Amino acid sequence: MVRDVAVVGAGHNGLICAAYLARAGLDVVVLEARDTVGGCASTVDVLGARVNVCNCDHISIRSTPILEELDLARHGLRYLDVDPAQLSLLWNGGRPWFLFHDVERTLDALRLAHPTEVDGYRRYVRQAVPVVRLLLEGALGLPTRSRLAALAVRHPAAATRLARWSRASACDVLGSFFGEESLIAPAGVVGPAIWGVSPALRGTGLGALGYALRHAVRVGRPAGGSGALATAVAAALAAAGGSVRTGRSVEAIRVDRDCVRGVTLAGGEAVDARAVAGACDPRRALVEWLREPPPAMAGVVARWRAAPRGDGYQSKVDARGA
Repeated sequence: MVRDVAVVGAGHNGLICAAYLARAGLDVVVLEARDTVGGCASTVDVLGARVNVCNCDHISIRSTPILEELDLARHGLRYLDVDPAQLSLLWNGGRPWFLFHDVERTLDALRLAHPTEVDGYRRYVRQAVPVVRLLLEGALGLPTRSRLAALAVRHPAAATRLARWSRASACDVLGSFFGEESLIAPAGVVGPAIWGVSPALRGTGLGALGYALRHAVRVGRPAGGSGALATAVAAALAAAGGSVRTGRSVEAIRVDRDCVRGVTLAGGEAVDARAVAGACDPRRALVEWLREPPPAMAGVVARWRAAPRGDGYQSKVDARGA
């Protein structure tokens, strides 16, 4: 049996990709090495409790039509709004401050903790929120030059700021609004640090938009844990005729005459497919699994092979009360 598409990786991105393909009428199978779906969006049983593998604050996905288009509420997904959206404090002390979805409530909180930063924060919101809205609008369609140019024409001030900030460092952008480390450091931690780079590095300026994003979109957490999102998407995929096979570790992407033919699983099983979508570590897929890459991909594979391996960007401590 030859599938239309084999999706490698059953994290929420792979499942969403597969669900849309299945709804479009394609025969889709998702292959996942773990015994459960969800990837970093999983909720697992640890320490006698249900624990999210990674952060469970969902923001960007709530700005898209994915939840409605896949009818995820019908498949059991329910969000709990989180407000305040963030609590920030420094390791070495200082007064903590709350960020609320509502700008005025945030300014009230800053008046209590960091009164000298109130005017800067108000100016930050006026300039940064339109940039966030432009980015969110741009992400909801095909990134063609004509469409992006039309967006820039409709929002010239935000587009100019977006271009300027994208070339700056996050520290420089934040420093143009704030004077205290209590407001500069938290934005760096939830921005460039998550990307694995220093917020002082040029080109990280859009990492300064973290606060603005939380004013533009409500932070939510799925009832039952972050894994509830993956479970609901998997159900939507199944309803559209797609399937998920867990406990299936990929060892190779098969190519014949410059065309993808499918994947080979651990143990030698072949899954034939006309296309393979990698919703996993791209280095592993391109360098380790794609053993005979087509000539057109030689440059991409070489760049990934030469790229340094990162050690990760954060740590997480889970605790359970007695």
